[in-house]
Amino acid sequence: MFQQLEDLVRKYEDITRELSEPGVAADQNRFRTLMKTQSDLQELVTEYG
Repeated sequence: MFQQLEDLVRKYEDITRELSEPGVAADQNRFRTLMKTQSDLQELVTEYG
């Protein structure tokens, strides 16, 4: 179970890093998908981390 949580934290960090890249905002579909996924994971990551 802890491994799954760690994987989700890593995914959240990867998404956050990707969102900070300048080219991502140019692709609105990709940006929207990343923002949605980040939002979905945020509460879990905040409580776990």
